[in-house]
Amino acid sequence: ASQPNNASFRFCELFAGIGGFRVGLESLGGQCIFSSEMDPYASSTYQLNFGEAPTVGDITTVPTSDFPTNYDLLVGGFPCQSFSMAGCQKGLEDYITANGRLYLEVCRVLCATRPKA
Repeated sequence: ASQPNNASFRFCELFAGIGGFRVGLESLGGQCIFSSEMDPYASSTYQLNFGEAPTVGDITTVPTSDFPTNYDLLVGGFPCQSFSMAGCQKGLEDYITANGRLYLEVCRVLCATRPKA
């Protein structure tokens, strides 16, 4: 992840997509220290946007001990298809894609790493 020396805060970006959260947070003085994105097309665009690929792919396969703990903010745009009108609308019961339960990965990381914000 990028390493500006004058960052006012450090953040981790889950379900990064093409880096929308990162663009906004870096414009506010933040430094991205960890990112995840499993879609290969989104990851390719992320790399073009930032000069580096996301730190990891499938967040569900990353052991809790591998997450950084020295950061201030966790952000994540977990998939919404399980909840949206345009998607399958199965919510937490979306066992086909498991997207409805991916928010639990945010909870897992938050509980394990306890960021400042």
